[in-house]
Amino acid sequence: MVHGTHARFAAEVRAKRLPRLGLEAAEVEARLAAREAARQRRAFGEADAIRTEFEARGLDVRDGPDGTRWRVRL
Repeated sequence: MVHGTHARFAAEVRAKRLPRLGLEAAEVEARLAAREAARQRRAFGEADAIRTEFEARGLDVRDGPDGTRWRVRL
């Protein structure tokens, strides 16, 4: 890969695309923490609404055994 590693490439994409989407990484992380808290309370409608909000703004949110990860869509 031209940028060395996948993680480095993803970080570069985030740095370039998030401002264009009107977002900051800290804001995304805070909203994901709120989403996780909603999931823990079993407030799945609230958690789904946060995921939908991100998808509408150009982010993919993935839940897995190691937690929630997100990325900027290209």
